[in-house]
Order: sequence, then structure tokens, then C-alpha cells
Amino acid sequence: MAAGWEGLADEINVMREKDEHVWELIGKLCNDLERYDKILFFESAELLQEFCQDGIMKSPGKTILILCREACSLREQNIIFRRISDFEAQQLTALYYTYDFSDKFLLVAEESAIYASLYNFVKTGILNIEEMVKALLEGW
Repeated sequence: MAAGWEGLADEINVMREKDEHVWELIGKLCNDLERYDKILFFESAELLQEFCQDGIMKSPGKTILILCREACSLREQNIIFRRISDFEAQQLTALYYTYDFSDKFLLVAEESAIYASLYNFVKTGILNIEEMVKALLEGW
């Protein structure tokens, strides 16, 4: 019987540790929202690579933070890249779809479970990739 309680205690500790990581991530995001003019969270490395090619992404005098699970070779003056873990990506995605907390934090995804993404306009030919980037960066 004692082993059962120990197992439960271990599970509670794991949950508490996960919650602490989530709150730490939220605190970091709050600090980033104050520090950067725009935060773009790329759901996939493929989308990020499209943005990184041919000098498409140019910062219009604003400081931009890009979050992705993969690194990017793009180097622009006002664009900062931060690689995030799978856990952080899952939590940021859940947070993005749960709360409308800032127009400075945008998820760049090919598809959305809830509504169409801006990338769908590129896939259907309504926008080209440059126009999509411009809409993301200049939609201050």
C-alpha cells in the first residue's frame, strides 16, 4: 500500500515540475513581449526555411524574435532566433490557440485546427511568400 502512495507522490511531483516549466515559459514569453516588437513562432522548420531563403525576411526597423524547433541560417540586424524544445512548442501552440493575449505573438503554421492560416493564401496563390512576410511583419 505504501508503494501506491509513493507512486502517486512521484506522479504529483512530475506534474508539479511540468507546471513549473509551463509557468517559467509563460514568464519568459511575457518578458519577450515587452522586449520585442513582434514574436513569430514557426510551427515547422520547412516554413522557417521558406522565410529564410532569398532574403525575403527584412525587419522594417523593428526588433523581431523568431521561435522554432530548428535553427535558421538567416542573419538580419533586428531579427533574433531562438530554438525551442518540443515541449515549449506544444505549450506555446496551446497557449496561442487558447488565449488572445497579444497581437505581437503570431503562430506561423501551414494549417490550423481551428481556422485557416495566412499560409493558406500562399498555397492557393492569393499571396506570394513575400506578401505574406510583409503582412506578418508590418501588421503592427
